[in-house]
Amino acid sequence: AVGDLESLRAETYFADLFAAAGVAKPEDWRERVRIGSDRRLSRTARENIAVMDGLEFPKTLSDTHRRLVDFHAPGLRALFGYG
Repeated sequence: AVGDLESLRAETYFADLFAAAGVAKPEDWRERVRIGSDRRLSRTARENIAVMDGLEFPKTLSDTHRRLVDFHAPGLRALFGYG
């Protein structure tokens, strides 16, 4: 959906995402998503998070972490497009 923000599919996806978060969809949602999806500007992009020396965030979750997320937030990974 991020790759085609002008599509109806993207509008529906992000409307559902905002609604699931209990947030009203802002008028400038496309610009906000565009900015937020730019890894160089993202505060949550793995490479932009400062951690202790020598440590690095993994590129993918381990099976244990996937199960923890699925247990505590069923459907969240699927909502964000993760398998």
